[in-house]
Amino acid sequence: MYEFSLTPQQEMLKKSAREFAEKEIDPLVSSMDETGETPIELIKKISDLGFAAISPTGPMDHISTIAVIEEISRISPAMGFALQCLQAGQAPLVHFGSDEQKDKFLPNLSKGEIYASLAVTEPSGGSDLFGIGTTAKKEGEHYILNGRKCFITNAHISDIHMVLAKTGAEPKRYLST
Repeated sequence: MYEFSLTPQQEMLKKSAREFAEKEIDPLVSSMDETGETPIELIKKISDLGFAAISPTGPMDHISTIAVIEEISRISPAMGFALQCLQAGQAPLVHFGSDEQKDKFLPNLSKGEIYASLAVTEPSGGSDLFGIGTTAKKEGEHYILNGRKCFITNAHISDIHMVLAKTGAEPKRYLST
């Protein structure tokens, strides 16, 4: 069992997320439940507060990210999930993107000026990361994607899409960062 305490900065982020959720999200929950819609203005407000940005070492480190999602989810699990998916769309870029890609996209992603989705789920295999069939084959300086994805959360509001694909027949293994 692990025990830890949040840092003062993490506590502040958690408190800010709770206050935001109570003030801005709670009044909209009934409407969102009835319509099935997530107001884009709400996503923008979340981004303006810095809650949609991810950084393994910055203000929104992993623990802070979990604390913020937890507070948002207390009021609206759907909104917490939408936030988690916005962050998941950025993760491949943060961890594996080139410096050029990071410079081009991360500033706008972190400000909520653009949104990213993460395409993982496939019609034939669900979300089994090791069982994906989508491939990416390098041809010159580019990759050619071949495969199908479905159930891509936030795809309708996203400007860029991260697509999980395999590039070879390497043995199944976990990646660590």
